[in-house]
Amino acid sequence: MAEAGSRRFEGRTAIVTGAGTGVGRATALALAREGARVIVANRRADAGESAVAAIEALGGEAFYVQTDVARRESVQGLVEAALARYDRIDILINNAGVLGPMAPTADVTEEQWDEVMDINLKGAWLCMKYAIPAMVRQRRGVIINVASSANLRTYPYLSAYSASKAGMLGMTRVAAAEYAKAGILVKALCLGAVRTPMIEPGIKHAGNEALLDSMHAVGRIAEPEEVGEAIVWLCSDQASFVVGPALNMTGGTELL
Repeated sequence: MAEAGSRRFEGRTAIVTGAGTGVGRATALALAREGARVIVANRRADAGESAVAAIEALGGEAFYVQTDVARRESVQGLVEAALARYDRIDILINNAGVLGPMAPTADVTEEQWDEVMDINLKGAWLCMKYAIPAMVRQRRGVIINVASSANLRTYPYLSAYSASKAGMLGMTRVAAAEYAKAGILVKALCLGAVRTPMIEPGIKHAGNEALLDSMHAVGRIAEPEEVGEAIVWLCSDQASFVVGPALNMTGGTELL
């Protein structure tokens, strides 16, 4: 590829959900730089195709699959497309997610609650459900579930989001225990605030970005690219002894 990399993932196939923007896009690009063939899974076609174009501009290999992770048929189609093209799935990044309503718990509607759970928790479970059998056949695979500092500290007015990410950690623990001996490493990465479209409601709620910065011990929010590099490391052979809810990348927000 045009940009230098160690090519740690040469010949490996990675699915990244929510890969059109933010952390997902940065992760897809970072994996491609290391030689991975990337399946860009995204609900919005324009963003997904843009991510593919960016990967191809680097000399990487990628294709786009329009995916709604909350729908079983859509996730099945995603996994089938990956296997039809490459006959293997080495890496799954469960990144697709929504912040949901910022409201007191009793003011959240059932429809809002269900949407957050369907995308953040059920979506990750569906992707694991359909990708894991291929990984079991290969006797190898890595799954990264992108979780949140909401598992480490309390964020008032984010009950649905916090519950969905807590569920993700529980699911990660169980799946990690179930599949580690089969060569499949299931891990979770807990993130603080990252500069993505997803945090725009949070900035608006806080009044300004400076207040959001002050909620992190390092005095700033994260950039998508540094998160992407952390995920690349978690997927690498250098992190083969890391399993379960393993890494916090929160900027120390839980310390304050």
